[in-house]
Amino acid sequence: MKYFSILALAALAACASPEGMFYEVTQRGADTVSIQANVGNMDQQSAFVAQMRDHMDGMAVKECQGLGKKGARVINEVTRTAGPYHTWTERAYRCQ
Repeated sequence: MKYFSILALAALAACASPEGMFYEVTQRGADTVSIQANVGNMDQQSAFVAQMRDHMDGMAVKECQGLGKKGARVINEVTRTAGPYHTWTERAYRCQ
């Protein structure tokens, strides 16, 4: 169990972005991709949200290119909170 937690921490560090958020691909389908950003207790200022969405959009395009598609289009976005100190956003994309 100790080794699993070390491995999980290393995986999270690998997914961290320069702005301190964690991104992960949560679902892959034949023509859809879902990406989640764990923003922790960061505020939701418009510049911060725009940067987060740009990063998620770039990840979606790369995932879709891996599926042989040219780009990605947002089809859904959900933001959830768990108390005042934890927020995460998930965006679903359709590859085209």
